[in-house]
Amino acid sequence: MPTNVARLGALLTIGLAGLMAAAAAQPLPSAPRSAAPEIDRTTAEYFYRRHCAGCHGGDGRGTLIGFPLVGRPAGAITRELLHGALRAPLQMMPSFPRNVVSEEIAELIAHHIAVLEHRASGAPVPPRPEVPASALRALHPLPPVPAVAPADPKTYEMREYESPCGAGHSVAVAPDGRVWFTGIQQHVLAVFDPRGERFRCWPIPTRNGRPHGIAVDKDGFVWFTVTGLPDNKVAMFDPKTELFAEHFLPQRPQPYLYPHTLAFDAERNPVFSLEYGDGAGRIERRTGRFEYFPLPTLRARPYGIQVAKSGRLWIAEFTGNKIAEIDPKSGKASEHVHPRAAEDPGLRRLALDSKGGVWFSEHEFGSLGLFEPRSKRWTSWRAPANGGRPSEIYAVNVDRRDVIWFSHFGGNYVGRFDPKTEKFSVYPHVSAGMNCRLMDIAPDGVLWCMGSGAAKLMRLSVKPAGG
Repeated sequence: MPTNVARLGALLTIGLAGLMAAAAAQPLPSAPRSAAPEIDRTTAEYFYRRHCAGCHGGDGRGTLIGFPLVGRPAGAITRELLHGALRAPLQMMPSFPRNVVSEEIAELIAHHIAVLEHRASGAPVPPRPEVPASALRALHPLPPVPAVAPADPKTYEMREYESPCGAGHSVAVAPDGRVWFTGIQQHVLAVFDPRGERFRCWPIPTRNGRPHGIAVDKDGFVWFTVTGLPDNKVAMFDPKTELFAEHFLPQRPQPYLYPHTLAFDAERNPVFSLEYGDGAGRIERRTGRFEYFPLPTLRARPYGIQVAKSGRLWIAEFTGNKIAEIDPKSGKASEHVHPRAAEDPGLRRLALDSKGGVWFSEHEFGSLGLFEPRSKRWTSWRAPANGGRPSEIYAVNVDRRDVIWFSHFGGNYVGRFDPKTEKFSVYPHVSAGMNCRLMDIAPDGVLWCMGSGAAKLMRLSVKPAGG
């Protein structure tokens, strides 16, 4: 039932006269800086971060969607408890079969949890388990990180606006030019009007709902996913009436956990990936009926999702390391396995170009990838590190000229890649640790992204001859 936000709390409207933080003076062009060392993807810490930290926190102290692993009144998490929870979890935690987390990797994760427990309570740390190299993935050297200097400041303008609505997650530009974003930190839906440079935010109806993915339909209705467990929902907001409507996802025949990224099909029905639900969902907007499209791979963590002109759904499997293709008419799903899937490239976000190519981020490799469905060809380009960590490419967008834009957490910049010349351009963030999640490109070519590491909304405008 729609909920009048006036009953939930006063609306927050704040002019930016004193709160807007315009970008600092752009630095002069400089030589490329050397990247930080490559991340060791065979360590206990790496496996914990890959499979556990997203819900239980990097320090193990828990989050809104994951219980604490350290400092527990009931005592420390033992290796026996961990092994049992991975295979037969309690409450809303997903299971992790052996083909996703092997017994050997589970032993390493248990050891890292013991290290975190030591940091939290001073408990002794057991000896590190001896895990043979044969039990870990075989890693081959990655291509070197290219040395690319930041773009000339004269060729672009970057501005950052301080958000009174807290740090966010995903952004979507509405047909009227306003920029909407999910305020995952303060559990709000927020909008920025570039014409008056004003923010406004509304508390969402679900307490501690953690709004995540977002998209705006042609009528201006704002759709977003609600990820705070156990109330997994997809919600809609009408900017004219300022009313919310929530769609509850059913818990049977299975819990359809963590609606993640959201897009629209040709009938303007919201479709979305289910990160811990092993598939994708769709809500028929006329009736509210929920449809589920399962994926063959268990615990693949379906992440980024896009709808092709044909109506087919394309999904990146973050831990499955596959690109999935779903025909919504038949429900049939097929998967395309990344050629280096065994080395865990970490396919995260994706975008489609005008030729049908599927572009995606290789988060763990720090590379930009392309899958061409007709030829089944895979290509990958290592991105610049901008003096930071070589890994952690996140968002991917394709503009009207089929130029690729991406966010790089490790290097703290927004990147541009021209497939014709295979050249990168680097646009460093003004603020440190921005961590831009899902981005969007306005009709005028301006790129917007919301910081999840810094409470800043970023606007990037590149001059036609720039980059």
